Amino acid sequence: MPGKTRNEVNKNSQVTLAIVPEPSFPLSFALGFTPAPDTNLVTHHTVTRFNVPSFFLLIMLAGCTLQQPPPAPAPKPEAPDPVNLLLDQADAAFDQDHLTTPADQNAFDLYQRALELSPGNSRALTGISNIVEQYLSWAIGKTQRGNHSRARHYASKAQNIDPEHPSIEAVFRMINDREDAITRAFPLDPLNVQRRSVASARFEHMVSGLTPESFVTIFARNDAEGRWLYQQLNNRVSFRVRASFERNSTPMVSISD
Repeated sequence: MPGKTRNEVNKNSQVTLAIVPEPSFPLSFALGFTPAPDTNLVTHHTVTRFNVPSFFLLIMLAGCTLQQPPPAPAPKPEAPDPVNLLLDQADAAFDQDHLTTPADQNAFDLYQRALELSPGNSRALTGISNIVEQYLSWAIGKTQRGNHSRARHYASKAQNIDPEHPSIEAVFRMINDREDAITRAFPLDPLNVQRRSVASARFEHMVSGLTPESFVTIFARNDAEGRWLYQQLNNRVSFRVRASFERNSTPMVSISD
């Protein structure tokens, strides 16, 4: 059947595509135009009309990437509170026995700086009180060991920090009483102590007059020598000897009644 030329365009919503013996697809089909119906054609099919603008819009949207909103900035860390920072440093210095030294990095100075920023801060006041108590404890320990000069040094440290502390007077009185007590000192030959060859008569002389209230300070070069000297004394009396040990290059036994 001979082909029919297409010169008319039907503007209805129905698209009638004529199959004609043409070598390629008609331009009108490719562009989405609607050809007019042809009743003389043997075969025809009904197809859906292309909407050109909508078709290209879909293609463009398919290639687009949705932009996500920028992430919220992370919150800035809060600056540490300067008072708590000073208190933490003061506590650390106290734990290391840096009570009033070294300068500016000791517990007392750090507590004082915290009080300047926060007057009446209970934690700082408690820390200063603990410093006084620690010095008094050291003073008592040195007094019991017969080291009265060192004991007075620690008691004076406590007094300089808090002159009104109720325990200071009692500690100074204890130091004075110990100093006024009769003290007997027994120097020993280092070689004899090392060889464990101190004469028995020497130990008998030491314990003569020794009472349960007496306090003995043993000076020795090492722990082993100190323990040996204590055993020699303790084995010669019927009660347990109260004693303390201090390192010293010259062995000696000091007894305070």
